[in-house]
Amino acid sequence: MHYLSAAAAAFALGLSLGSVAGAQPQGEAGADAVLRAAASALGADNLAHLTSLHESATGTAIGLPAQAEWYTDLAAGGTFAIYTRTGSFTNDFGYDGSAAWTRDSGGAVWVDGSEQGHAAALNEAFRESYALWTPSHGGATIALAAPQSDAGRTYDVIHVNAPGSAVPFDVWIDRTTHLPARYVETAAAVTTTTILGDYHAVAGVQLAFVNDQKSDQGNESNFHITHVDVAPAGMTEKVRKPDENLHDFTISGGSETSVPFELIDNHVYLEVMLDGKGPYRFIFDTGGANVIDPAVAREVGAATAGSAQGGGVGAATETVAFAPVASLRVGNAEVRNQVFAVLPVRAGFGVGASAPVDGLIGAEVLARFVTVFDYAHKRVIFKLPGAAAAGTSIPFVFDGTQPEIPCAIDAIAGQCTIDTGSRSSLDLLAPFSAAHPTVVPAGATAPGLNGFGVGGGDVGRLGRLTSLQIGPYDLKNLVAGFSTATAGAFAVPGIEANIGGGALARFTVTFDYAHQTMSLEPNAAFSAADSNERAGIFLINQDKLVVAAVRPGTPAAEAGIVRGDVIAGIDGIPSDRLTLGSAREALRRAGGTKLVLEVLSKGASAPHAVTVTLRDYV
Repeated sequence: MHYLSAAAAAFALGLSLGSVAGAQPQGEAGADAVLRAAASALGADNLAHLTSLHESATGTAIGLPAQAEWYTDLAAGGTFAIYTRTGSFTNDFGYDGSAAWTRDSGGAVWVDGSEQGHAAALNEAFRESYALWTPSHGGATIALAAPQSDAGRTYDVIHVNAPGSAVPFDVWIDRTTHLPARYVETAAAVTTTTILGDYHAVAGVQLAFVNDQKSDQGNESNFHITHVDVAPAGMTEKVRKPDENLHDFTISGGSETSVPFELIDNHVYLEVMLDGKGPYRFIFDTGGANVIDPAVAREVGAATAGSAQGGGVGAATETVAFAPVASLRVGNAEVRNQVFAVLPVRAGFGVGASAPVDGLIGAEVLARFVTVFDYAHKRVIFKLPGAAAAGTSIPFVFDGTQPEIPCAIDAIAGQCTIDTGSRSSLDLLAPFSAAHPTVVPAGATAPGLNGFGVGGGDVGRLGRLTSLQIGPYDLKNLVAGFSTATAGAFAVPGIEANIGGGALARFTVTFDYAHQTMSLEPNAAFSAADSNERAGIFLINQDKLVVAAVRPGTPAAEAGIVRGDVIAGIDGIPSDRLTLGSAREALRRAGGTKLVLEVLSKGASAPHAVTVTLRDYV
């Protein structure tokens, strides 16, 4: 019944499912009848004797042996805490009645204030309290869905909307035993299925001793309860949000350090030292976390373990391992004993970066310092906690570990995430664009590849947005992406848009994660006209400059360039003297510029010259 953190628990639904025919009760009355039978099978009449639980479990998560301690306060509405140890890594998760909290291996504590994250915690608390099996069903809205069959068994399916939750879930109830057999829930665009089994009576109530989870991203966990305590002491303390007490960071020689950065494709590139080795080129990403390429892990001697699937802006997932790093240093700022996700940065999303990238830093570093992104002077300043922040302060909540602020898009109020790792000025998420078609400009482009990140590319239209309101600041005429994604980060409901480097670079931005504030000071670029490349080509670097996509109706498409073409030269400069960054700069030259591209088409033995006349198509 318990949901572990996404990294430790979610795994792919690889079952053969199908609707089945058969006589069944109909409507809400039918759902009520199914739930009454389940309540009887579960022993719900004995719930008064089951006020709280402590369960010990063993199993596997992220491909490693794992142990878990589950604490549930049924009397307090199912508030819970799950403490998981997987190899040398820890990940704790809980809900104390108001905060959906997570504590990572480094001891940083995050409260997920996003609609999807909070709803997932409310749902789990609702399930843990056994509220669905009470006569009033805990105030939930219920409906009988089509029955399902799997492996020769038939299940009645109840669709449930728990009170206060924006995320519904389904419960499958075995028609033979009348016991809950699985829960299926889609939150933040990830569908997680929990398989329940091996029921035993505890204080007269049937408790599932097998708890397996699968997500459609390809992750899994499997746990079996080994011991149960009823009404253990200290339950209130166990389920409350833990205090954060971080002592694993320093700034040598003072209370702040200033580090220069390169701004490339609106990405902040820093030099990072790992365990005294480097420097390595990292992107500083408020939408990301500690990530290194496998080659970097080998070079610094970080032993990798475990296996999970990680998602991002694209619809696909990538295989992730994990590795401990004793020292992460940026300038004079150091963070010790960090866990890094290990995935093929250089050969993965790095192929879309205009400069080489060895990894990312993000939430873990930002959680420890007051951090200033001074875009005008191209420097990041790390300060010890408590330092004052200049500018207009805007409070934020965490969407997972990413800042989420109030915003308004063409005067439509909503929530926006803040992403220094995005090249765009703004990307409107697919559910918002679909719900508010008037924000999509009449002259928006045809769908094409807007960006490239973990999980692949983001496909959508491009157009100019009338207004983006952030606090007191109104940004006009930004080039915005209008995602058409059906999976990945840009398909998540409850978030209207993702604000990227193109908009943030108009400010000095200070993040104080401890106080959950972002402060903005406009710089000289505040009113600068927003621009876009003018050919309609999205290039990537695969040891040669490859056309990953051509947007229909653009100069490149009209010139006959197609996906898979190789750019062998630009205006007489051969590809061995071109970088991805310099090629992209050429595509951003003034409208009316005629570029002569040497194009090697698929199957051709030699390149041919193609003239592309640049223009503003957005």
